[in-house]
Amino acid sequence: MFKWIFRKPQFYQYPDNFGFRQTTVDDAVREAIQKCVMSGHIVLVVNHFPATFSETQKKLEAWNIGFEIPTLELNAKTLREQASTDGCVLLTLSQMLGAVDVPAIELNKRQLSILVVEKNPIRHLDDQIEHFARRSCYMSKMGYYLSFEQPLIDYCFGDNERKLLKHWTSIDDIVFTSTLASRRIDARIRSINSRLESEVKAESIEKWLDANLRSQD
Repeated sequence: MFKWIFRKPQFYQYPDNFGFRQTTVDDAVREAIQKCVMSGHIVLVVNHFPATFSETQKKLEAWNIGFEIPTLELNAKTLREQASTDGCVLLTLSQMLGAVDVPAIELNKRQLSILVVEKNPIRHLDDQIEHFARRSCYMSKMGYYLSFEQPLIDYCFGDNERKLLKHWTSIDDIVFTSTLASRRIDARIRSINSRLESEVKAESIEKWLDANLRSQD
């Protein structure tokens, strides 16, 4: 009767992982992928912008981590077909994640670990990743790896806020979690979405900010 109390959740989202330096965050991403691969997880590395996708691809190659790039939209069915072996790594753009209208099939006992290496200024595109994870038919865990050197994260914080975070964390060369930082980013993204009347697409987050926000500031 009470088996559901002890059942493992199908989806879990980790607190955001932050680093003041991109190299620190990159090291954390590499270690997380390697750990997941050794545990036999399906690893999905998600990017929002083509420029970041290219950078992540080069990093995976430099780290000697084998990976595949799906050519079809991923949903509950195609993910199962693409991830045919344990410990496989898939590199993709968030636009490739479907599953919105695909009914979830029987729960698979394999673990899906989703590492998202950037935030999107359009909130629903990050929500889409979570929705995909929840309907993937796998036991799914998801987490963001964010650097204060990333243009969007830098845009969300002023110099005083960064100094305050550094003072409170006293951490410069390892990743950390911060409810304050996560809430600040969410608030700024909500503000962006509330005043953005139309979107100019861009290859990189830097160009997106220039075209959609900085030209209006």
